[in-house]
Amino acid sequence: MNQDQNSETIIAIGQLCSTADIQQNLLTCQKLAKEASEQGAKALFLPEATDYITTPGSPPTSLSLALPMATSPFVLGLQSSAKEYSLAINVGIHVPNASGNKVLNRSIWISESGDIVGQYDKVHLFDYAAAGLKESDSVEAGKKVGGPVETCVGKVGLLICFDLRFPTASLHLRSRNTQVLTYPSAFTIPTGLLHWETLLRARAIETQSYVIAAAQVGSHNAKRESYGHSMVVDPLGRVVLDMGGAGDVEGEESTLAGGKLGIARIDLGRVREAREKMPLMARTDVYE
Repeated sequence: MNQDQNSETIIAIGQLCSTADIQQNLLTCQKLAKEASEQGAKALFLPEATDYITTPGSPPTSLSLALPMATSPFVLGLQSSAKEYSLAINVGIHVPNASGNKVLNRSIWISESGDIVGQYDKVHLFDYAAAGLKESDSVEAGKKVGGPVETCVGKVGLLICFDLRFPTASLHLRSRNTQVLTYPSAFTIPTGLLHWETLLRARAIETQSYVIAAAQVGSHNAKRESYGHSMVVDPLGRVVLDMGGAGDVEGEESTLAGGKLGIARIDLGRVREAREKMPLMARTDVYE
């Protein structure tokens, strides 16, 4: 159900450093869910691969940790927290593919009643030789970008991390009246420094939507480190929340495992206002 078009809604963003310890990752998320509820948030946004992050180049390890949503203690635990706190949760997870030889990188929407009401499998996979990362070794690409999910914070389009570089995906969701775009992410530090904020603001500006990007942060293991800087961007491209990254504050590294909560407010009236004041009508008829 959509919120009133002229009211502000409090949302929470959880920034954390997931490891291969699924149980500890769940405990961190449940702590953040409790804090989000206490802050009056209607929804909690968590990063890509929140359930676990393994060492790059270890597909068997990743596959051994992935479970179907119906039997995953991680997913079931978050469903329980969502219901307990009447808090919607968007989170990135892994599930086995149909063949059982790879995983799917999935974003799910858990309603405030604890039900999974939306899901999306990452279409664009991150193969980045400079960082020794080849997602396609262990992940099967999703097959489609669908429409938005009707939620307590508006019509939400689910995308993931590297999808951020492909505006066709967000523009497709905009054509389906999406009001909020989500990009749960685990950006590398080199690409984050260069592109993260620019890409998030561009997607917000061209779709005149809120963009919410919960991000992994810090050192997950000896070979993997994430940029952080979870952000919320408004429909005009203004950054309304930037949660910072590893190393921004001296001594902060030791607290990353415990997670960090950010609070922001979104107002769907601003989405409507932006679109009414400057209608963006693509001339799709002129491209041959």
